[in-house]
Amino acid sequence: MAASPPAPSSLPALLAARVASSADAPAILAVQADGSVAGLTWTALGQRVRVMAARLLAAGLAPGEPVALVGPNSEHWVVGYFAILGAGGVPMPLDAQAQAAELAGLIPRAGGRHV
Repeated sequence: MAASPPAPSSLPALLAARVASSADAPAILAVQADGSVAGLTWTALGQRVRVMAARLLAAGLAPGEPVALVGPNSEHWVVGYFAILGAGGVPMPLDAQAQAAELAGLIPRAGGRHV
């Protein structure tokens, strides 16, 4: 009997495994204002995550550095969260309803340079 491959050990590894196993299946679905449903496949989600992670690294993200994640619950938030992890950063979710001045004070105090 063949041994099973080891289980992925991180969220980015779990995402990559899911992209590989469920490429064209829906990953994120959302009801639009007009009642229609739109979303991303696992392949599209994985591609967007890779692009954003590369941008974070190009912007100088250091391993373990906090990255502010501000926005409403959406596919963009999910992409950002996984991209930060994939680039080696630490997601710092902040309240999207907070005032700009409040966020401007929180981000540097938490050690974040990226939003």
